[in-house]
Amino acid sequence: MSSTEIYSQPAATGTGTDVRTKVLFAIDSLKAKSPASIPTATLIADNIRGPEQTPELVSRFRQFLNANEKVSYNKETDSYSFRPVHDIFNADDLIGFLQSQTTALGLNVRDLKDGWNDVEKTIDQLEKDQKLLVVRNKKDNHAKMVWADDPTLHAPMDDEFVKLWDEISMPSGGHEAVVKELKQKGMTSADSGMAPAVKVVKKEKPKKKIRRGGKVTNTHMQGILRDYSHLKR
Repeated sequence: MSSTEIYSQPAATGTGTDVRTKVLFAIDSLKAKSPASIPTATLIADNIRGPEQTPELVSRFRQFLNANEKVSYNKETDSYSFRPVHDIFNADDLIGFLQSQTTALGLNVRDLKDGWNDVEKTIDQLEKDQKLLVVRNKKDNHAKMVWADDPTLHAPMDDEFVKLWDEISMPSGGHEAVVKELKQKGMTSADSGMAPAVKVVKKEKPKKKIRRGGKVTNTHMQGILRDYSHLKR
């Protein structure tokens, strides 16, 4: 064997793993373009190039795309688009969705990012406009959960009252310390008027007495009849 002989890698002839990888790249492209769609021909050309575009490979590529739950196909336009967790792509979509909710669970920002990459910019602005209530991560201050807010419910407060509120110091020691402090100032806590819980004692049912025998009515035969009541179970 000659030391100068050069061997090249064998060509990828299989379409199994290779086509699945191409589909993953195609889904990433759809997600980056979301909510816009990409024509089928463009998607195929971007992911299956040159001599790779055999009818078999293209057919399997489309087959895997159609079967993926994160992809939607529009037959009328012959195009594909990304299918996010929520169809929310702008501020109006977000506010409308939250206002139509029948629960107070809120929305996970991670789910919103699934189809809206720069959602946090909009969340920051809506929070400033008092249209969103936002819970943020303590570590990096990124938005974590959002709820609908109403700017008409925010009543302005004089700076003097804000300053007085900030100057109030709470006693250390928890609830008991607060109650003690209120009593010293002649005040009571909100829960001081609540009646203590009454312990319910379950009454025991009286034991049923076992009858040993019925009332003797035939007293005139007491000397003849024998009593067998002690043999009952």
